[in-house]
Amino acid sequence: MVRFETISYPDAAVPSLEGKVAIITGANSGLGKINAKVLASHGCKVYIMSRNMEKIHEAIKEIQQEHQSAVLEGIQCDFTDMESVVNAAQTFKAKETRLDILILNNTLLYSNVKWRF
Repeated sequence: MVRFETISYPDAAVPSLEGKVAIITGANSGLGKINAKVLASHGCKVYIMSRNMEKIHEAIKEIQQEHQSAVLEGIQCDFTDMESVVNAAQTFKAKETRLDILILNNTLLYSNVKWRF
């Protein structure tokens, strides 16, 4: 049985994710980080996208301390800034040829966001 904070998953409930690639937005804390732990502990390569690289690195370090074989990378992305989103997508595309799992976990609290296209 794998335990993550207050959530328990029987090992059989999550299949092997070896060779799979995931992006999780907002995975530097909360439910996103729990999702990153679960996926990484089952062999998935996880990209954590968030605005704050320092918090991304802290989350990666914490997950890798619990799961030494976990493969995680961070990509900085501010979802209120379309240029940042495009740059993050280009960074990911330069590193990977596939995306198997996408978990959009971040929350925008801005009502007057101006997207630049």
